[in-house]
Amino acid sequence: MANTRILSKSAEYGIIRQGDTSVSTGAANGYKAAAGTTASWGNPAVAGTNYRKVWYNKDSVIFDPAVTIDQYDVSGQNGIHDETNQFFVDKLSGLPTMTFAGPADKYTLAPHLVGALGVVAEAATTPYLKTITCAGLTGPVDFTANGWPLHALSMTDIASADDGKFLSNCIIQDLTLEWDFNAMGIARLAQMSGSWVGNKLNLEQTLTGTTVATTLTPYNNTESYSFTTFTVDDADWSGLTFRKFTFSVNNNVTKDDSAAAGLADQYNVKPEYTSTIILDYDATTEKVALDFQQGGLVVATFASSTTPTLDGGLDIACTKGQIMSQPEMYEGEYKGVQLDIKWFAASSTVGPVTIRQTDTQDWTYGT
Repeated sequence: MANTRILSKSAEYGIIRQGDTSVSTGAANGYKAAAGTTASWGNPAVAGTNYRKVWYNKDSVIFDPAVTIDQYDVSGQNGIHDETNQFFVDKLSGLPTMTFAGPADKYTLAPHLVGALGVVAEAATTPYLKTITCAGLTGPVDFTANGWPLHALSMTDIASADDGKFLSNCIIQDLTLEWDFNAMGIARLAQMSGSWVGNKLNLEQTLTGTTVATTLTPYNNTESYSFTTFTVDDADWSGLTFRKFTFSVNNNVTKDDSAAAGLADQYNVKPEYTSTIILDYDATTEKVALDFQQGGLVVATFASSTTPTLDGGLDIACTKGQIMSQPEMYEGEYKGVQLDIKWFAASSTVGPVTIRQTDTQDWTYGT
């Protein structure tokens, strides 16, 4: 029998910041849901929520409901085979996820950075500078009391209206930003990949809201990048040629508390921040093995040629890094250097990383 398949590219994906009691008005807009009267955790997305479109690659998004399949091991079975009446499906107690990958886009990068780090201050007027820092410097985060901005993610499919999905109370589980300056085509644009984690995945939904369109504006298209600060064991490396920079966050999210039917009612996180920097091996970097052996401190600020406080500006400042693996490498007939760095908090008031990102979109974080 003939079968009409559904194309993966017929889906579109959206994101919205969940409203909370820190929002001064209850009205929804293109970037946040209505505030309600409780914390963001108590205002999850619904089928009628409007979302802001995100530009994920068509083959990168998988929703995993985190179902646990179990088998009762009780007496009273008739034979040597497992029986269906001993079968158990736990549908709510896991932490569902949504994977993603695509170009790092100026108009939708902000919620990914906020979802990954957890603290944001946003300018009140355009261009909207967002200063994003790390949560949890002095203690655990209370996700149910607006301790970390929460988002919701959606999927709608123009080929199947009742096949919608949305994931609520989301933060970033893991995120990687990558600049590969020797790549060609779309691969040379700044890339992001990772996964969102939430506490409830709603499937087979007819989403009645709209997905508000944005213009895809990827980083590393026309601007350039450099290290405005880059020292290894106090030696200045900021003028050296480098070919790749990555910045990654892994929040190691687990469930801390449960509500009815095992639904997660709090998260635990143990963030880890890392980077990979690939450079030439030359008269300056030849001392890198000794730097690794002696635990030399790495300090780096990776920045766009656009001023961080102007539209399109971006910088990532990491203050206390350690090289975590043997850094010398070979690239054909040439030697090279690969720094695998873990970033640490400098104190209880200075976190491992501060990111400044500026665009013309008001996500109304905290307003």
